[in-house]
This record gives sequence, structure tokens and C-alpha cells, in this order.
Amino acid sequence: MNKKQKSIQLFLICILVSCMTLFAGCQKTDTHSDESSQPTGQETAAPAWETFPSSETDQLSGDADAPRETFGYEPGSMGAYIQIGPHIDAAPEILDCLEMTLPEGVSRVSVSECQLDFVKNGRQVGGILLVDIPEEMINEAAQSEEGFQEMAAYLAEQVMPDIYPEMTHLNGGGAGIKGEYARVFIEANDKSTQYKHCIYLGEQYCYDFWTDQSWWSDSGYGIQDSLSSNDIQQERNHVEFAWTD
Repeated sequence: MNKKQKSIQLFLICILVSCMTLFAGCQKTDTHSDESSQPTGQETAAPAWETFPSSETDQLSGDADAPRETFGYEPGSMGAYIQIGPHIDAAPEILDCLEMTLPEGVSRVSVSECQLDFVKNGRQVGGILLVDIPEEMINEAAQSEEGFQEMAAYLAEQVMPDIYPEMTHLNGGGAGIKGEYARVFIEANDKSTQYKHCIYLGEQYCYDFWTDQSWWSDSGYGIQDSLSSNDIQQERNHVEFAWTD
């Protein structure tokens, strides 16, 4: 083999080695890319205040088997969030337009077009919900205690399905002292805590003003005194209950 042939052979060997090295490098890059696309288990979680249930979740659409959402704050004294379900189609501004004065240290958080919460010290302590209660059931509640109990149970099943009726019982009545149509008290079976739900009837919607009584020195009456809405009419709520004194 002459000198020229040896040079050509060496040149071809160099080209072959270069191609093999380049191919191996490409395989390593693809493998690294695939690995980097897999979950690492250390990804940064979304901020807690972005975990509110939206109007498009199964939970708010009334799917009883859907998991309950986690809020950016702790639940109240009974250890379960008050949440509205099933979801009601409502204009976003309905709850936003409610006027009220909150005490110092209590913030107002808009969860959805059907729910706003009162938050104090990082805990859900009250709020206002748009609830779906049939008109016939509302009327029956004023006519008999049995009708009222049926309405109260219907409300509890909507807003506290995680703990009603296993962990709570109901009482209450009509002719509310703050202009509400009726009051429903959902109390823990051991009587350790009580949630007050005040039902206000509007021209378009039915409102549930609720408070976790463990967190309020005035039972939430201060907010109720300042509550104002164009939809809530006094004449609809001032109804005499036939079965109460």
C-alpha cells in the first residue's frame, strides 16, 4: 500500500469515527430530553390562593362523587368547608354588588359567582351563598314546623354535605330579627359549635348568610345590619310563620 492509499484510508477512518461520535451524542441528548419531561416530584405547587373551586369543576356542577376542593385557608370549627352545590348560573356581579361593612380583621374573598367567604386569621368563618331552594318548599316552611325542617335539611345537604346529617342536627325558625326570612342553626352533635344560616329571599336569588358562631362576638349581626342589596326586598322576607309564637 503506497503512501497516497494510506492517507486516503486514514481520512476515511477519521470520518467514520466522527460520525459514530456524533450519533452517540444525539442519542444522549434525546435521552436527557425524555427524562427532563418526566415529573420530578419536586415541582413548585401553585399558590394556595389559586386553588379555589371554579364554576367549571365537577364539585360545583353537583357531582356528588367529585373530590372536595381545598381552599387557600382553613375550614371553620367543624373541620369542613361550607361550599355551594349544586352550582347556580348567576351573573358574576350579583355577589360583588352586595354592600356590607366587615369588622376589622375579616376579609371578603370571592370564590365564585355563587359564593363569597369571610376569612379571619386564615380560617373560613362565614360568608354568603346563592342557594337553590324551591319556592314551594320556602312557602311550606312558614306554614308548619315539618315544612321548616324539610327546608333546613335541604339547605344543609347543599352546603354541608361532608358532615350533615352524621355529625350535626338542625333547629331554627322564622321571623328573623335582622330582616331575614328564616334562620337555620346547624349544630354539632356534641354542641361544641354552631353555624347560623340566615335565609334572605331576593327577586332573583335566594341568599344564605352564614357565620361560624365560634368566631363572632356579635353572631355576625354587625354585618347583617350593614347588608344592602337591590335584589333583596323587605316585603318578601317579613313573613309571619304560622307555627311559631
